[in-house]
Amino acid sequence: MALRDINLLPDSFVLRRKSFRHGVLWATATLLCLVLVTVGGVFYVRNVDKGQRPGQSITDVRREYAGTMAAIEDMRSQLNALFFVDSVTGTRAYSDLMVKLSEIMGAGIWATELTLEQDPTAGTGVLSVNGFAISNAELSSFLNELDSEPMFQNAVLEFSRPVSSADKQYGVPLPEQLFSYQVECELVLNEA
Repeated sequence: MALRDINLLPDSFVLRRKSFRHGVLWATATLLCLVLVTVGGVFYVRNVDKGQRPGQSITDVRREYAGTMAAIEDMRSQLNALFFVDSVTGTRAYSDLMVKLSEIMGAGIWATELTLEQDPTAGTGVLSVNGFAISNAELSSFLNELDSEPMFQNAVLEFSRPVSSADKQYGVPLPEQLFSYQVECELVLNEA
């Protein structure tokens, strides 16, 4: 049995011990909180804040904003040059050429080879298309459609000849009558 259970200790002694224990507990808890706040602050300053101080001047913020906006505009111009029109030379992108050709070609005609010789300074080029057609009528329709587009001018059929069965080496069923062709036309590279 302990002495406090018998209550032989004076009340002032018991209160003093309780007060001392409570004081140590609260002092330790307060010290621990201060250490955590200090460590959190140091971590924030070194890892999160990265030197951006609240005292940063408005001119510095504006300068940083202007630099960021200039970088964004530079990226936009590069994207426009890749996908649409080259902003420096004013020439069409190759994707425009491919889209127009795919719109013009019917189901009975297809290309196996495209050759483009261009002169960017003059804004012109020569496009050569080789491929197959199921009939000369399809080929004639393709030439008319090519001439009607402003991007392509002076379309000329270089040759059209029937393909013999020995030339049909693609391993897929092909029509009985198949024509090999080559078409050349002038290509207008400058945006209209």
